[in-house]
Amino acid sequence: MEKGQKVSRKGLENMSLAHRGKKHLETTKQKLRKIVKQKWTDKKYRVSLSGCNSPNWKEKNIGYWAIHSWLKKTFGKANKCTNLNCKKKSKIYDYCLRKGFKHERKRCNYTRLCRSCHIIYDRYEK
Repeated sequence: MEKGQKVSRKGLENMSLAHRGKKHLETTKQKLRKIVKQKWTDKKYRVSLSGCNSPNWKEKNIGYWAIHSWLKKTFGKANKCTNLNCKKKSKIYDYCLRKGFKHERKRCNYTRLCRSCHIIYDRYEK
């Protein structure tokens, strides 16, 4: 079988049956445990796979939730309202996309607003 070749359901079942009953030696299991433990307990290793170094990192075509979770992770939760005319009604704060900007991984595209200001901004500001 070549790399990238699609396998039928029957082929997958046959491969599964062929590998049943085969077990790693105890020495191999210990080596694998040691490697896995070293990797995930090592803070440098975990940090090296976070952010743009992650194999799942997407630079373009990022979804709404991915951007907002990135904002919270990178800059922390929004904790104050930057609207000068805020009436301090809400205690919940959000990151709000500024008018005329696109959803991108840029902090300057977003502003922090309380929930009531965010609703007013999205509804009436154009």
